[in-house]
Amino acid sequence: MAKLRGLDVSTIWWEGNTGPERYDFASLFGNDHPVELDLGCGKGLFLYNQARLRPGVNFIGIDWSRSFSRMGAERILRHGINNVRIVADDSWTLFPRFNPGSMSAIHVYFPDPWWKTRHRKRRMIRPEFIGVCERLIPIGGLLSVATDVGDYFKVMEQVLGQATILRRLPDIDPDVDLRSDYLTHFERKYRLEGRSIWRARFERI
Repeated sequence: MAKLRGLDVSTIWWEGNTGPERYDFASLFGNDHPVELDLGCGKGLFLYNQARLRPGVNFIGIDWSRSFSRMGAERILRHGINNVRIVADDSWTLFPRFNPGSMSAIHVYFPDPWWKTRHRKRRMIRPEFIGVCERLIPIGGLLSVATDVGDYFKVMEQVLGQATILRRLPDIDPDVDLRSDYLTHFERKYRLEGRSIWRARFERI
């Protein structure tokens, strides 16, 4: 049984190889609410804030870090939030387990840029990711990305801009309040340090 500091987190957190072979979100959450996917959820601040703000939406977070994702699960449980599930695994191994059209939105915030050429195949935003969006996001669904690395954002724009299944939406005002519930841990940290943040939203067409 999964435990975190004495708290049983097994109802909402698991490692990928212990999770279901095929994700039935209606059974997993006990309702048919729309589901949004947070890739690289870290300590779960985005999940925590969004789940509280939008109780009619279910959220599933994925992060390769077992310790960070468990910390996120603890936060969720301690606040009695019941519309979040978190998986500790590589996102690419989980994508085939999700049903087509099952994600009303996908969020990719501050992914690792993997600068070394031999590591770029590990990037989240790469040409193969377009196929993931095409399979998982239904028509009218959303993809949101953000990074503090300008050069990587140019790569994101190039890759996503070539996708005929995605239409870029108008930019949101980047001058958000530092206390905003929409901030992730990384965004809060980077904005306090005065770093620039680049973001973009796309609609599945």
